[in-house]
Parts: sequence; structure tokens; C-alpha cells
Amino acid sequence: MRLMRNFGFASIDKVIYSATNGKITEMVAAMGSGNLYNIDILIDTNRQNYESHREGLATIPGIRLLSFGKTERNNYQRIVIEMGESCLITQDEIIAELRAENIRVRRYLCPGATIWSPTGVYNPSPGCTSKHPKGGGSSHCVTYRRGHG
Repeated sequence: MRLMRNFGFASIDKVIYSATNGKITEMVAAMGSGNLYNIDILIDTNRQNYESHREGLATIPGIRLLSFGKTERNNYQRIVIEMGESCLITQDEIIAELRAENIRVRRYLCPGATIWSPTGVYNPSPGCTSKHPKGGGSSHCVTYRRGHG
């Protein structure tokens, strides 16, 4: 049951079961509802953080932030970092460096949801590893960082 309520995480970056986050209580839901009054301020703060990170990472080879279309609605709550083959360090090294700076970072899309069967069986793909592929194209593994105010 614990795995089903916690996204299937066995540890911080080890997913062993296909699941959802079922931990929200009525009190947490009420607090979240209360934040709806400030949603525009929260989204604007998250967008400003996203733009700051995008500008700061623009000169690093092989790393870019996932971009969004002009008409796409987005709350910018999470920041997606994509690693291409020209990236000089591995995803594990990036995560270690960010964690050393007290930045909360997780591998939310590695393994990707598309490699889990509906029965919760993990079917690993060679295209999704902790190190970016040397073959070509962008890595299928991306890293999220929660936007902060």
C-alpha cells in the first residue's frame, strides 16, 4: 500500500511500482484550496524563476530547459532540464551537484511512464538510463526541479 500511495518510490530515486500520490488529507486539500486566491502570484513567481534558470543555463553545452508554447497554459511549478549528447557530465553528476547546493531535484521521468505496464511491471528501456545516451538525440531522462518563490 505504501508504494501505491507514494508514486511507487522505494527510495528517493528508485521507482519499483506504477502508482499515484494518494497521500493528500482533507487538511492539505483545504490549505491548497486556500492558495487558489494567490494562484496568479504563485504562477508569476514560478515563471520568473523559470526564466532566470533558462537564462543561466543557456550557455552550458548540452543542457536546455524544456520550453513551452506561447498559447500553452503552465504553472511553471517544475522545471525540466533536458540533457543532449553534447552534455559533458552525466545526469547523476548534475543531480549530485544540485543536491550539494541544497536544491531539491528528482528523476521524475526516469524511468518513463511509458515503460510501465498497467499491472505495475517495470519494463526497462535501454534509452532511459542515468547517463545520457551517446547515440544521438536528447536523453529520454529529464530532471525536474520545483520552482520556488
